[in-house]
Amino acid sequence: MSTKVEKATFEPLLNTKVKVTFDSQNEYEVELIKIIDGTYIEYLDLHPFTLVFKGPPNEKIFEQGRYKISSDKLEDVELFLIPRMPNEHGIYYECIIS
Repeated sequence: MSTKVEKATFEPLLNTKVKVTFDSQNEYEVELIKIIDGTYIEYLDLHPFTLVFKGPPNEKIFEQGRYKISSDKLEDVELFLIPRMPNEHGIYYECIIS
């Protein structure tokens, strides 16, 4: 059974760590720090939202792509992550879901 990708799926994970598998040799814990509501698109019946993850500041920055997200609270799911500007607090990744 696959995980349905909707906002309610991720709300229990807010402010918790999940595992991102970037490739067979790089798996990091990142924290889901924010869920941002998008504007409802009525004619398409879409409720878009954005997930913002924060990883350790000293890890390699991976390019945008589909990566496996896993947690003991969530079945494995693949999300398209986009790296954002890193700073001294961490490396940020976003996933826009519509």
